[in-house]
Amino acid sequence: MKKKIYIYFVMMGIIIFAGTVLLAAVMLNNFSWVELKSYSWKLIIYIVTLLILIVLLAAVLARHLTKCLVEPIEQMADNLESVYQKVPYPELIPFALTLQAAEEEKKQSEEQRREFTANVSHELKTPLTSILGYSEMIETGLANKEDIKLFAGKIRSEAERQLHLIADIIQLSELDVKSSKDNFEKVDLYALSESVAEYLSFAAQNYQVSLSIEGKHLTVMGSKSLLEELIYNLCDNAIRYNRPNGKVVIRIGKKGERIVLSVSDNGIGIAPQYQNRVFERFYRVDKSRSRDTGGTGLGLAIVKHVAIQHDAELFLKSLPGLGTTIEVSFQDN
Repeated sequence: MKKKIYIYFVMMGIIIFAGTVLLAAVMLNNFSWVELKSYSWKLIIYIVTLLILIVLLAAVLARHLTKCLVEPIEQMADNLESVYQKVPYPELIPFALTLQAAEEEKKQSEEQRREFTANVSHELKTPLTSILGYSEMIETGLANKEDIKLFAGKIRSEAERQLHLIADIIQLSELDVKSSKDNFEKVDLYALSESVAEYLSFAAQNYQVSLSIEGKHLTVMGSKSLLEELIYNLCDNAIRYNRPNGKVVIRIGKKGERIVLSVSDNGIGIAPQYQNRVFERFYRVDKSRSRDTGGTGLGLAIVKHVAIQHDAELFLKSLPGLGTTIEVSFQDN
C-alpha cells in the first residue's frame, strides 16, 4: 500500500513539475520579456488553465487511489470470519486482528446468551413442575392427610429455590453492567468475613462443617455489599460441597503487594477437566448433588463478576477428594 501511495504522489509531482517547465518554455519561446510584461493577462490565463488541468488530474488520481485503498477493506468486511486470511496490506494486520477478536467475542456472547436462556428456562421449569404436581394432588384429594404436610413442605422448599434463583439472576444482570466506583469505600475483609461466618453458622452446623477465620484485618477499596456477597457465595459453596465433619477456613493475608482473601475446604474437590468451567453460569460438576443441596449454579458466576468489578484476580486450586481453595487477589490500597 505504501508503494502505491508513493508512486501516485511521485507521478503527481512529476506532472506538476513538467507542466511548470512546459509553461515556462512556452512563455520564453513565444514572448520576450517586454511582451510578457505587456501581456501579463495572457500569462495569468496560461497559469490558471494549467492549474485547472492539474487539479482535475489530481482529482482523478485521488479518486483512483481512494478506490484502490478502500476496495480491499470492503472485501475484508464481506467475510469477517476469516478476515485475518484476507489482509491486503501488512499495515492492516492489527486492524484485522481487532476485527477478528471482536467477531469471536460477539459469537461467544451470543452462544452464552442462548445457553443462559436455555438454562434459565430449565431451572425455572423444574421446580415449577414439582410445585404444580404436589398442588394438584392436594387440590384433587389424591394426597392423604398425613402427606399434605409433606407436600406443603416440598412446595415451600421449591418456591424458596425459585426465589433464590430469581434473586441470583437479577444480581447477575446488575453485575453485567460495569458499575461506577464512586461509591467504593474502605472495607475490612476480616470483619466482613466474621459477619458472613456468623450468618452461615447455622447452615454449617446442618452440614456438620466447621467454619473458621484466619489472618488479620486488611482493607480494600470496594463495595461492601458486593464483597459480602462474594465471601458468602464462596463459603456457601464450600459448605454445600463438603463432607460430614469437614471444615471451611477463610483466610485474609498479603502476597507481595496484593491482599488475598481465600476460602478453603476439605470437601469433594473438583476434577481438573472441570476447573476452567466452574465460574460459568449454571455450570455444575455434579448436577444431582447441586439440586439436593439447593444450589442455583450461579454462586461462583456471581463471585467472578464481583471480582471483575473490583479489578481482582481469581485463582482456583482443587484436587478430587482433598478439597478446594479459591483465592481472590485484590490490589493494595
